Amino acid sequence: MLLIPSIAFSQKYVELYNAGKYEKAIDQAEKAIDKNSKDLNAYLTKAMCNLHLYLDPVTQPAHQAGVLSAVNTLELIVKKDKDESFQQQHQPEIDSILKAGGDMATKYFEKGDVSRADKLLADLITLQPRPEYYFLAGRIAQQADNDDLAIHYYNTASAKIYKDSKAGKPVSEDFIPMFVALANAIGNQGDLKSAFVVYDRAFELFPSESLSDSCYYFLSALAEKHAYANDNIRIDQLIQYLDTIPAPVAKDSRFYALKWDCIFTRYYNMQGYYIAANIREANSYLTQWACKDQFTAAADTLLSAMLRNTYLKMNVYEIAVSRDPDMLQDYLTMKSCLNNGNMQQAEASYFDKIVYALEIKDFTFAGKLIYNLSSIKAYATQSKAFEKQLFTGLQQLSFDELSQIDLYALSLMFPGNTVGKKLQKDESIRQITALIDKGDFTNAGIKVRAQMRLDPKDMTVRTLYKTWVIKDYVTTYYNSATYSDLSVWNGNISKCDPGKLPDSIHNKVLMRLNYYRRLVGIPDNCVFDKELNKKCQAAALMMTANHDLSHGPPPDWSCYSPEGATGAGNSNLSLGYGGAEALSGQVEDDGGNNGAVGHRRWILNPFRKVYGHGSTDDAMALWALGGNDADQPKEIREQYMDTYVAWPPEWYSPAPLLPARWSLGMYHADFSEAKVQMFQGNNEIGLEVLPLEYGYGLSTIVWEPGINMYGAKGDQTYKVVVSHIGIDSTWDEATQSYKKEYVDHTYYVIAVQMQ
Repeated sequence: MLLIPSIAFSQKYVELYNAGKYEKAIDQAEKAIDKNSKDLNAYLTKAMCNLHLYLDPVTQPAHQAGVLSAVNTLELIVKKDKDESFQQQHQPEIDSILKAGGDMATKYFEKGDVSRADKLLADLITLQPRPEYYFLAGRIAQQADNDDLAIHYYNTASAKIYKDSKAGKPVSEDFIPMFVALANAIGNQGDLKSAFVVYDRAFELFPSESLSDSCYYFLSALAEKHAYANDNIRIDQLIQYLDTIPAPVAKDSRFYALKWDCIFTRYYNMQGYYIAANIREANSYLTQWACKDQFTAAADTLLSAMLRNTYLKMNVYEIAVSRDPDMLQDYLTMKSCLNNGNMQQAEASYFDKIVYALEIKDFTFAGKLIYNLSSIKAYATQSKAFEKQLFTGLQQLSFDELSQIDLYALSLMFPGNTVGKKLQKDESIRQITALIDKGDFTNAGIKVRAQMRLDPKDMTVRTLYKTWVIKDYVTTYYNSATYSDLSVWNGNISKCDPGKLPDSIHNKVLMRLNYYRRLVGIPDNCVFDKELNKKCQAAALMMTANHDLSHGPPPDWSCYSPEGATGAGNSNLSLGYGGAEALSGQVEDDGGNNGAVGHRRWILNPFRKVYGHGSTDDAMALWALGGNDADQPKEIREQYMDTYVAWPPEWYSPAPLLPARWSLGMYHADFSEAKVQMFQGNNEIGLEVLPLEYGYGLSTIVWEPGINMYGAKGDQTYKVVVSHIGIDSTWDEATQSYKKEYVDHTYYVIAVQMQ
């Protein structure tokens, strides 16, 4: 920097400054200012010296306020330089001070010192309202959840950059985040059109890859958000923007694919519940958007959706295959548009896909294509021919190759194909047998239960199901006993010490918990949480110390602790025994106060995954309520929304586990009008339905049948019929009232005698 002193005396601070003697230069500059308060060179020298002292790592510790001093001095220069001529002559020095001020404000913000950042920014904006200052002010406002103020600052920053560019001033790509922040903030408030305008301006200024990435992620997030909310208006806005996106990104395949994802989402939403008028409107909508060069993309989208909607639905009590009956016709119609309406060419293209899939032995994919083809009567001949080729090819596969094919789905897609049915059954039996032999009772149970759905009367399958039940009982139930292990409990009642159980006991209780769940066909992947275990251990101590049970123990109880009270309030409680035996007692749920079988319902809650456990030799607490992230993942929970959980479970069940109280639970079911019947052979069994109680796990109906298993010879089969279960209410326009929907469930329980 070259400073031109206004009087001879002031040259001394210039010489000191140029020599790097900044502290002495400040002293001389201040003396010059005292003599002449209009000596702007002295002010600027002082400001630059303070800046240098801060920027030098050696002197910085003693000059932490150097940047603030420089900014404050610059404010005085601006006030005194009325015609701004001095500032124009020394713009590089002023820029360096302003940049350091901006960096300091950013540093304050990133360290969480928002108030100091805010104050410094206010000074900087007064000195020279630069875009980067408004951008940082916007970040501060957004962090404080003041989105409107943040948008104001972002908009001011972006507008200044855009105007400077139009005035011929060069703009840096460092400004891209300002436009991105503004567009995202506006878009998240729902004003998509304004957000798109901001991105258009940004693309005009910065045709960069990083901006394209930001825009893509922004649009993808909006698409997901509004698709989930079925917000068709904003989905339309997204499609329109993606269809006319600026040239710099128009050829980016990601935006092209995203547009078609949005178009299909809109198409699917318009179909609604497959009402004919909606489907016609949807088809028209898709055609409207499909320009000549986009018919292929539209057809591919429909084909992908068709295959995605063709899947095996398999849960506890149902196995079926799903498909959209209209999707193939939509696909062929769209495909024919590529050839001026020539449907034969569209059909030939689809047939070629099947042929190719069969050639490369992708039989699951080929099966889905053929299955959808069979939904249209006009293609019955072709679909039958392809079906024959499919199963001929499957017959030639090895065991290892067959194990990779979804034979369950294929056998359901083509139920009349005896070859497919035999292949599926033989392969299933082979896999189930192998799983049982190696002790994988979880996967064996899933497969044998699914096979029982397909072949409930097949004696080979029934025998295999019974074998699974017996071996799992002998292997898992017997080996999870803890009655002889609890002597190692090292707690002390007199000292109110809850003690600690070895992992081996927790593992056995968890083994039995998952065994019961596996037997009824719900997820058996439950785990114990160590923090919940501690609370349960403290609760078990309290029950033992007071020889009583309470979910709300009073503070004057012996060995009371807040941790134990929390455990008691969220747990199944048992007294008289602990560990796995107490767990079995909770599943049994006998006793006068347990008519709702609430303990059983929490244990057999299909939606829960995380539990906690604590035991003494005389009490047990099983944490089964509350807790963050305690449920199964969403994709698992959804499988149990419309199925029932019965105890004792359907089909084969160990006779020693047969309870006095039977139960059937369903998510959100209404059992107020339900009727329960039981039969053994042709004889109806007398039973008593207990009063309904809600609030424990699944909605559940409980009954006590008049049966006595003691002394029974051989397996005993019981037919259970639970009818008139309310599952939903739909609005009836004719009667202007809600109409309740009902289902009936019939299942068999076969009590297996254990030797």
